[in-house]
Amino acid sequence: MLGALILACLVAAAMTAALCAGMVRWQTRLPIIDVPNARSSHSVPKLRSGGIALCLALSCGYMVWRRFSGGSPQETWTLLGAGGFFALGLADDIFNLPATPRLAVQALLSWAVASWGPRLEVIALPGMTWDLPQTWAIGLTAFWYMGFVNIFNFMDGTDGLAAGEALAVAIFIALAGRAPEALLLSAAALGFLAHNWEPAKIFMGDSGSYLLGYLLAVLSVAGAGEAPFVAYVLFSGTFIADATTTLFRRMFRGEAWYQAHRTHYYQMMTDLGFRHAQICLMNLGLTTLLGLSGLLYLRGGLPMQWSLLVLWTTVFAFLFAAVHRGKRALGRRTRP
Repeated sequence: MLGALILACLVAAAMTAALCAGMVRWQTRLPIIDVPNARSSHSVPKLRSGGIALCLALSCGYMVWRRFSGGSPQETWTLLGAGGFFALGLADDIFNLPATPRLAVQALLSWAVASWGPRLEVIALPGMTWDLPQTWAIGLTAFWYMGFVNIFNFMDGTDGLAAGEALAVAIFIALAGRAPEALLLSAAALGFLAHNWEPAKIFMGDSGSYLLGYLLAVLSVAGAGEAPFVAYVLFSGTFIADATTTLFRRMFRGEAWYQAHRTHYYQMMTDLGFRHAQICLMNLGLTTLLGLSGLLYLRGGLPMQWSLLVLWTTVFAFLFAAVHRGKRALGRRTRP
């Protein structure tokens, strides 16, 4: 079984890298180009069809893995959801879909997978556990799927950031011991990073961010079947903290939070002069520490679990405050 997993990962990584290389070479024949706008972190048009390479490579890698492992009815719904989110993202890349129908399809896909695929049956904090009625379980799981897909999409705005996050988070999901196939996702993300690292030659587009975000979300739920889900949330803590804090900050200020913007913390860091590679490496470092914290959370007692939650809440509050101070200082220096 281990040999099959290694082979499947090699297939996923090699195919992603090769397909991206081919797309970059023949990009003038592909219709999906990301033209820079006021919210962009890049200044020249770039190919954004990397999600196609990720989808094809993951499919082939999964077929190799599936050849030597058993399946389940839930797995079928997981795969259907992956195909649905990829197709929706690809349609958005090509046609720039309006927000309302896009969100409606996301909600439908999330509800279908939560109803017949993996779902959260229990919500737990250290020392507290709540068994969820079926309706609540489906609703909260669908909210998690839809929410995390959008979080991952929002955070895909700097060279290497989203692919690096997928690489690291999927490794920790696998290390948690309940979803070894998550390593396929890490392998594909690694192959993609070969072309997405600064300066990026290709972006994953919404097709790629929807696909990777959905797979991380569903693997977290599947892995948390016998473990505290909070640990899996910790694995993705940098993306969740940035996206949710930014959302609440904009709502508190009375801004149109549902409109596209350029005020995520990773975007503000580019304004402060940090290079894309530096931001990506810092995020990888934080995600590694969060991943180790999540593994400790799974194995620790109540004092350890509460200490980790308080520690990371404090760390993110300090980091975000530092970014705001930097932005204020930059504004004073550039003010005429």
